[in-house]
Amino acid sequence: MRTVQRTLALVLTFFVAVSAAHAQAKKPEPFLIPDPARYERAVETDAEGLQQWVVFEAQRCPNCKGQKTMTCRHCERFDDGDCEDCAECHNTRKAACRICGGSGETHDILEKAPCPTCSGAAVTRCFVCNGKGSFLVEGGGDRRQKCGCCDGVGGFPCGTCKGERFVASAKLKPSVADAPSKELLKAMETLEKVIEGISGFESGGKARDDIKAVAKILGPASRYFPPLKDANKHFESSTKDQTKGAVWKHYEESVAASAGSFKWSLEYYLTHQKRVLELSLARAEHNEGIKKD
Repeated sequence: MRTVQRTLALVLTFFVAVSAAHAQAKKPEPFLIPDPARYERAVETDAEGLQQWVVFEAQRCPNCKGQKTMTCRHCERFDDGDCEDCAECHNTRKAACRICGGSGETHDILEKAPCPTCSGAAVTRCFVCNGKGSFLVEGGGDRRQKCGCCDGVGGFPCGTCKGERFVASAKLKPSVADAPSKELLKAMETLEKVIEGISGFESGGKARDDIKAVAKILGPASRYFPPLKDANKHFESSTKDQTKGAVWKHYEESVAASAGSFKWSLEYYLTHQKRVLELSLARAEHNEGIKKD
């Protein structure tokens, strides 16, 4: 009896250990997303009392810790076999870090901004198949059907950053870093209107209505923020592609989820750009005050 008890105890210990190891392996890797509203950009005061931007020195990426890669957020939620070929990592389970774009280092916020469409993923998810490229059909057993919306890819290549994961920061003359306060205030006014519009946007699950609403909100901002023009084009094209899934159940929920994901990326980019304008404006107003005196 004792032998049997010892054997059972060993077996139980083994399965507990295996289960713990499996749970640990499945534990998602932390995704550390910087708060764009808290970014800083150092300045120094010269002999005339004017503030000059300190030469930017890249730091180690706070998310990947300089490793350049991270657990793929696109297929992290999938079980083995769910996705034939992940749109982001091609089933390696490792993708370029979305925060640093795979460089392992931080970027100068005066020059680069996170992509307003993909937020560093280089692709956007197809919400009809939920990024898997295929789905099960009711009554079809275990056989998966290729998604006709994304052509089995599971997502759409980002048409805004073209795979670069970053876009240029705000466009002002001579630059967002050195523009006069008058121009920076105009850009800020435009930006705040877009932020207000996007904040109030909620998808009703109707693709055509969403396309019109987003175009109306983003249109006026392209003068200062050219990437928003491409972001609008990507949203329109990917949303239209997903209308091929209108015959499937939960289609309207898919449309709303797609619009919600796009909204999140836009809001992150807009918050980032607002912070850049705030920092540039503070410097410009300081320097203009010094020159006036």
